[in-house]
Amino acid sequence: MHESAINVLKVLNFTKQFPSVAHDGSLLFDQLKHMWQLCVQKKDPLDIYLLHAHMCYHGLETNMLLGNSLVSMLAEAGSLNDAHCIFEKLPERYESTWNSLISCYVKYENPHTALTLYDKMQMDAFSHPSRDTYLAVIKVCTQLKEIQRGFQIHAKVAYEGLFERDAYIASSLLDMYAKCGNMVKAQCVFNVISTHNTVLWTALIGGYADHGEGEKALKCYSEMRTRGIHPNRVTYICTLKACTTVGDIINGQAIHAETERQGLLENDPILGNSILFMYMKCGILTNAQEVFDRLSTRNIVTWTSLILGFVERGHGEDAIDCFERMQAKGIPPNTLTFGCVLKACSNVGHMSKGEDVHSEIERQGILQKDVALGNTLIDMYAKFGQLTKAREVFSRMSASNVVTWTTLISAHTECGYPEEALTLFNIMQTEVISPNSITLISSLKACGRLQAVHEGILIHVEIERQGLLARHSLVANALVDMYVKCGILSLARQNFDQLSIHDVVSWNTIISGYSEHGYGTEALQCYEQMQVEGALADAITYASGFKACGLTRNTCKGYEIHSKSEGYHPLKDDDMAYSMLVDMYVKFGLLNRAKQAFSKLFTQNVYSWTSLITGYVEHGHGEEALKCFEQMQLRDLSPSPATFISVVKACGMVGSLLKGEEVYIEIEKRGLIEDDHTINNCLFFMYSKCGSLDSARQLFDSIPVHDVVSWSALIAMYTEHELGEDALDCFQKMQLLGITPNAVTLVSGLKACGCICAIDKGREMHAEIERQGLMEGCEVLGNALISMYAKCGLVAFAKQVFDELPDRDVVSWTILMAGYAQLGQSENVFHVFSEMKGWGIEPSPVSYVVVLNACNRGGLHNTSKTLYDAMSRDHGIVPTSVHYNCMLDVFSRMGQLDEIRTILKKNPFGPSLVASRSILGACKSGGSLDLADMVFTNISELDKKDSASYVLMSQIYASTEL
Repeated sequence: MHESAINVLKVLNFTKQFPSVAHDGSLLFDQLKHMWQLCVQKKDPLDIYLLHAHMCYHGLETNMLLGNSLVSMLAEAGSLNDAHCIFEKLPERYESTWNSLISCYVKYENPHTALTLYDKMQMDAFSHPSRDTYLAVIKVCTQLKEIQRGFQIHAKVAYEGLFERDAYIASSLLDMYAKCGNMVKAQCVFNVISTHNTVLWTALIGGYADHGEGEKALKCYSEMRTRGIHPNRVTYICTLKACTTVGDIINGQAIHAETERQGLLENDPILGNSILFMYMKCGILTNAQEVFDRLSTRNIVTWTSLILGFVERGHGEDAIDCFERMQAKGIPPNTLTFGCVLKACSNVGHMSKGEDVHSEIERQGILQKDVALGNTLIDMYAKFGQLTKAREVFSRMSASNVVTWTTLISAHTECGYPEEALTLFNIMQTEVISPNSITLISSLKACGRLQAVHEGILIHVEIERQGLLARHSLVANALVDMYVKCGILSLARQNFDQLSIHDVVSWNTIISGYSEHGYGTEALQCYEQMQVEGALADAITYASGFKACGLTRNTCKGYEIHSKSEGYHPLKDDDMAYSMLVDMYVKFGLLNRAKQAFSKLFTQNVYSWTSLITGYVEHGHGEEALKCFEQMQLRDLSPSPATFISVVKACGMVGSLLKGEEVYIEIEKRGLIEDDHTINNCLFFMYSKCGSLDSARQLFDSIPVHDVVSWSALIAMYTEHELGEDALDCFQKMQLLGITPNAVTLVSGLKACGCICAIDKGREMHAEIERQGLMEGCEVLGNALISMYAKCGLVAFAKQVFDELPDRDVVSWTILMAGYAQLGQSENVFHVFSEMKGWGIEPSPVSYVVVLNACNRGGLHNTSKTLYDAMSRDHGIVPTSVHYNCMLDVFSRMGQLDEIRTILKKNPFGPSLVASRSILGACKSGGSLDLADMVFTNISELDKKDSASYVLMSQIYASTEL
């Protein structure tokens, strides 16, 4: 029979019991009271509604007895609105009515109205909450996290003595405090209760587990078992959550074994999911898979737990496979499942699968409903570098939050689009979405890459407004890094000093910042302070320390940092740190140590090869540099412009024109000639050093734009090959083009003037030097000017320039001495030499060459011997071939053949042609045929066509025969 027909029959049956309504009020009340008794017995909602209708019809709705009863019946039947309306009209409300209505509001999930009604009840002097009402209101406080209201109820039930004698109220209060996160109060309630049952222990364990205090939860579980209280399934679930939180696999496995023993897993998917999740979180994937396989019922939570575990443990392929098996079983994924699979696709680079999942999400129409899922999609496409698709997802989302914007901003920053990242940051602010710490970090990183200091300062203001500097180290470090990248090291240091805690990241940021910008001393000072504060260095710290030591040429500190780094084992796998170590030893000139560090590199990349090659070049080992370059090419590494620059220099050093031209062809293939003026200048240097002046000039003429550097290189080339006229012609052309010569240009120009005695041009250059004020602080230029005047025979002008120099080094003194020696003014040579030593300046090997030659020309042979002996004895100068030949000439003139023999034994280079002729002359006078034979053999090797030597030798033979 249809439900509506049944209801009609029920109404007819009900009304038959009351065929007419008597006008007598007492009779009417008795009839309604009888109806009320039937309603109480039957508890039929329809009967209750009919009773309500009769009462309203006869105006008895506000009758105290019937009205209060009707409120309770309607409330129990779920008709809360009708019940509440009658309740409000009642002139007097029974205590039971209050309690019934409040309990029903809680029962039918209307907690806010229940609390409002409870508050009104407190103001009714004749009504008092019952035990059930207290329990109901405590339940509401638990649901709404109304901890303050819970405190008040706790105080009230304690005052009424219910807390001590009613275990249900006590356990409800315990549960409320636990679920609201006030575990101190929960523990206090627990301690006061005299008898602890499974429910109480479970509530306490669950509270600790839910709020991240897994150790305390497990301690409670252990104590509960010690006291002989048996856990139930809820206890196990709560304890498993604690095991998951702290990674306690031992307790987790014990609970698993216990649930297996009790046979609880068979029909309890929630418990099974808890065990599965525990194993996945603890990384025991094999056990997790076994539990999964044994579960008779696998719901979406089970599958998602397994997928999530695979993702978190880096098993993306297994996660995707699990997802596909779940779909094959016909279990529809939820948003969490989709999110996990998208992350798995990101981790393993499975873009096509990610796109398939995206399509399924679109088909189900859940993207617009779930912001978190949209954020995950954006993040996935960002990791694939698909920023266009990421923005398409963003545009299709119906709502966005700070995570959405942050994901998009971070994606653009990480993918190398910092300008777009900052644009998005600005748009986000116009949407009145407050950035979080990650947003600010990504935006600061974008500012650093763009060196957009103005935008960075605005972000700094926002960070200060949110008070993040004092409580968020990552934000503070990002701010310091931004100022470092922008080159404003003063602000970087200021913010660094304001940090409450300096971790290794902040130290690395400031140390590497100083190193990268060439402030090696400041970097090492920070490194020292870091050691004082006890912060542990890592590979980045050591790399920056090596760089700083290289910048400052601080060998001792470099050895110290290298020694400390040896104990840091991860450094062995850090190529950047070892590359910096190679570079440091290169800058120290310790090439053997540099090569040892280079050999320890796990990956010998272009940077490390270039450092080693550059080191060999800078210290004059061109052959070694070229060998390294060949080995680098055998490893199929593509040279950088810096590599080519060093290799070209090496070719010039060793005079390897063929190799240099091979490198030149490779440079042309890569199109580096037009892009890098430094390479052009180095190629020019190579041609010049190899004596291929025509090729050098062709290269110079092929360059579309010439700057002062390229002109200076051309002028230097002609000067070094003693083509003074060509050099000065280039100098004049450069000036006609409006290019102002710099100090390097003028040094070469002055040398050219000295070569051809172009004194007028030299004086013009002198005037230009004075005009630009270049003499101050440029000793090389001053020395070139002295040399020019000296070579042109104007020693007085040379002396005038010498006297005006603010600083005079040994080169300055030696050039002046050479000028006097050139004019045969030996006394002035000795005077300058003596004065130089009087100023505390140590003579150089060249200084002694000049003085010894002056002695020789002046016939001061004994003085030459004295100076020669003092050179090694007093100044530690090892004689060169020039010194040896000078003294050979002196002893030859003095006829001291024994001294000549001694010198020849010491001289590893052999006598020069001029010195050999002098010796032959001495042998002729002294009649030493054996010495003459030895020297003549040397002459024959040097110049077989030297006729003067043959004549001398024939004369020696003739005089010996006589």
